[in-house]
Amino acid sequence: MSKAENNIYKNKDSTLIFLKSAQKLQLDEHKFEEFFHTYRWMVFLHSYYNDLSQLNKTLESFIKDLSRYKNQLSNTLFERQFNDALLNKAILEYKLGNNNNAKKILKSQLNKLNDTLNFKYFDDPHGNIVVTSNFLREIYISENKLNLAQNIITDQLNSLEQYNEIIDNWQSYKVDANFALGKIYSKLNKFDEAIDLYEETISYLIEFSNNDLTKNYKFSAQTKLLNLYIKTNQFDQAKALINQLNEQDYLYNDNPKFTIEYTMSKGDYALATKDYEQAITLYQKSLAQTKAYRSTAVHEDLAQAHANSAKVYAAQGKFNKSLQQLQEGLQRLSASFNASEIAQNPTPDQVISKIALLPILRQKLELLQQAYSAEKKNSYLTQAHQTSLAIVATLDALKPEFESKLDKQFLIDETYPSFNLMMANAYALHQQTNDDQYLEDAFLFSEKSKAILLLEALQSSQVESFANVPQEIITKEQIYRAQITQLEKQQMEQGATPGVDERLVGLRGDYFSYLDSIKTTYPKYHELKYNVGVTSLSELQQKLDDQTTLASFFSQDNTTYAILVSSQEKHFIKLSASQEDMTELTNFCKDISIIESNSSLDRLKQTSADIYTNLFKTIFDSISTPRVVIVADGGLNYLPFDLLYDAEQEAYLINEFAISYANSATLYTKQQDKKPSDQHQLMAFAPSFSGEVLPIASERVDFGPLKYNTQEAGLISTYFNGQQLVGDQASLSRFKEIDDTYNIFHFATHAAANDEFPDYSYLAFAPKDSIQDLLYVKDLYTYSLNADLVTLSACQTGVGKLKEGEGMLSIARGFNYAGASSLVTSLWKVNDKSTATLMNYFYTHLDEGENKAEAMRMAKLDYLNNTDDELLKHPYYWAGFVVSGNTLPLTAAWSYWWYVLIGVVLLAGILFFSRGRNLRSKS
Repeated sequence: MSKAENNIYKNKDSTLIFLKSAQKLQLDEHKFEEFFHTYRWMVFLHSYYNDLSQLNKTLESFIKDLSRYKNQLSNTLFERQFNDALLNKAILEYKLGNNNNAKKILKSQLNKLNDTLNFKYFDDPHGNIVVTSNFLREIYISENKLNLAQNIITDQLNSLEQYNEIIDNWQSYKVDANFALGKIYSKLNKFDEAIDLYEETISYLIEFSNNDLTKNYKFSAQTKLLNLYIKTNQFDQAKALINQLNEQDYLYNDNPKFTIEYTMSKGDYALATKDYEQAITLYQKSLAQTKAYRSTAVHEDLAQAHANSAKVYAAQGKFNKSLQQLQEGLQRLSASFNASEIAQNPTPDQVISKIALLPILRQKLELLQQAYSAEKKNSYLTQAHQTSLAIVATLDALKPEFESKLDKQFLIDETYPSFNLMMANAYALHQQTNDDQYLEDAFLFSEKSKAILLLEALQSSQVESFANVPQEIITKEQIYRAQITQLEKQQMEQGATPGVDERLVGLRGDYFSYLDSIKTTYPKYHELKYNVGVTSLSELQQKLDDQTTLASFFSQDNTTYAILVSSQEKHFIKLSASQEDMTELTNFCKDISIIESNSSLDRLKQTSADIYTNLFKTIFDSISTPRVVIVADGGLNYLPFDLLYDAEQEAYLINEFAISYANSATLYTKQQDKKPSDQHQLMAFAPSFSGEVLPIASERVDFGPLKYNTQEAGLISTYFNGQQLVGDQASLSRFKEIDDTYNIFHFATHAAANDEFPDYSYLAFAPKDSIQDLLYVKDLYTYSLNADLVTLSACQTGVGKLKEGEGMLSIARGFNYAGASSLVTSLWKVNDKSTATLMNYFYTHLDEGENKAEAMRMAKLDYLNNTDDELLKHPYYWAGFVVSGNTLPLTAAWSYWWYVLIGVVLLAGILFFSRGRNLRSKS
């Protein structure tokens, strides 16, 4: 055995001969414990050299012999050998790309190890926990489920700190965890953090470890560091590291995995430094090495090797060769897809890895767009369009596989740049052909890029009510979410706290395991919950009334596309703004949100007119309906469109249009489908603030007194059977106690947007025990609020961090999550007194039966018409509030006029009766 152990990293064949000889001798001598120990060495040998065929055969023999000689072993020894075989079976499944099978075994092993009574059935239980977690972690990284992987790493690092005295080589496990964290940071484009972790790994391996296995490990870390130097354009460091790797003695030549990784990295360096001939040589070499290593025609590594070669040809302008390479790469992902025509793409269910398919399709789309720009061949446009549809289909197929919201967001972030190409391509085809199918598809692309996580959350709450899932299953999931939210808040408020951190990581792990079990047990529920469809343009036209146009914007860089949809018309418009136009728009949005000595009404009006003429006139000239729903994108989220000034009409757009807003057309139609309650009950909250500095977790915030919020709540509570909670009564605990009786909520209070951590933007309630009581956005994720209208009469409730693919992450979004179908929110820090006046006008018109957008329009006009002080007509005082979501009236418009008519008839009747009596008395 000593000969085998000495040669295992140097010569596979001779090692295998030594092991087989030793095993035969052990069996002849009935040394069963040593016999199975030798099996484990053979498994390690085949695994190290990636001989998957022999590894599978050895594991089958291992498990078969365990069954055959079970009576020759103690129960404990048998379980130890069996658990080791299971772990290696999981590793084999992982290497074969059968991630689901691998995860099933690994999670089963971890469940055993969660019970300390089972520790005796493992050689090194704490080490087994780390190793099993390592492979589960690597699967998640390969699947881009980075949040799940990072949870495992956090748990590992906490455990290593806690049990370092009883875990052998705990420092090396810690280095391994940090090495994995470096991979995650690389994927998240946190290159500096990744470089630090790789350099730390290499330093440790140089100083503390010098065996054959860690030499290869160090080589792998150096190769990954080389990749990061290339990505960050640190070419001198990259060249120096290549020279160092070429000169040093590494054993990687005996393991093709390291050879391929290094060859590809050198190809990346050659491509980055424009040595195209050397790059193509190295990439072709890595392709040949990969073919020999994988011994299969289908593997994602083969697909990536072809994709690398395609990059070189694209850089040289050899588009046909580049496209051929990408098409071959797509073929390497599927045993059933062999189309060489560029217009053809595999479907998600044809490929071995959807996560490997997506980047190659994105690369293909970019290449086709690049080829069209250079050669102007229309065939490139149609091929690009087919690829766009394939990307959307793949993204749809992938999203249900991602349980973590952060991992879904990463998937969206990675794909989002492709949507700009999709829109540009669809617009060009629509202009050339006038075929409305391209407009339909452009609308699809736009919808797929907007508020998908919010839409998914809303669909999830609806699915729970009709998916025939036992209530206890849904309740348990809700309890998990609430507990995680509570711990995350503690973590945010207290900073890193070992007890909280460990409980949070453990709870997240339990939660995601629970979601996995639901996926298996109730697949239909899972499919309904996560397969979120979007409204098509044709469906939207059928749902819109003849008074409404929806204007959906898609913005990237200085290009904005607008798709206008009404029941009778549809338009596809491209706005090419200059950098000066966008700067003017940005500055305008800042100027209207503050009062400054130089922000005169005339100057703002002129700027507004310029912006309208240069950017939006074409759009609004195409709209023939009195109501407009804006689906904004990018910086347009900060613009109140009714403040745009039409110089020809000498009026703001508010005089012509009732404008409301929506996160997406799909969300708008879903919210519009919700009919208001027949019985209205309003609750107004108006907490009092002393101006005293009160603690909020680790911060101290000064909430100044609101002089007019109590007056505001008093006036508003006269409508819709209203009630009010003011002063100390307007507490968070009272809000939590409110039942479904109330369908209208009005909050006249303080609020704050947190751009860095949007989930911790908050709405302030009355202080409790000298501590400010806050409702965070994160809290609202666990609420169920079946409200027809929520008015957030506070500062910045409609703004927050802009996130590509999701839009504005604001306090309003939290109420959308909670189920509010319609919101009134603010775009900046509003004035207390003017807000109270505006809100009174708004509720007056709501009570008269106006739809919500029209009620807000009329309220703003009332404010302007009834305000004599020109300074108070500055947009800061009145333009900041916007209506979003469901715009239907709360009360049928006819009811108000019906009462008026009845009153007139009764009055006429009284007069007639009175006149009749007078006539009779005279006669």
